[in-house]
Amino acid sequence: MKKIEAENIIHALTKEMNNFVHFATGYLKSDDNPQARRDFHELIVAKLKPETAFTAFKIWVVKSNPKLLKEFAEYLPQ
Repeated sequence: MKKIEAENIIHALTKEMNNFVHFATGYLKSDDNPQARRDFHELIVAKLKPETAFTAFKIWVVKSNPKLLKEFAEYLPQ
C-alpha cells in the first residue's frame, strides 16, 4: 500500500513540476509577447501560493534562476 501511495505522490509531483517549469520557461521566452508574459506571470504567482502542492520545489525553481527570482521574489512565501 505504501508503495502505491509513494508512486501516486511521485506522479503528482512530476505533473505539478512539469507544469510549473512549462510556465516558467514560457515566461522567460515571452519577451516579445506581452499578453503571454502576463498570462504566464499570473500562472506562476498562483502556483507559488503556500496552499498549492509542492510549493517548496517551485520556490527552488524560482530561486535557481536569477531572472525568475528578480521577477517573483515578492511572491515567495516567507
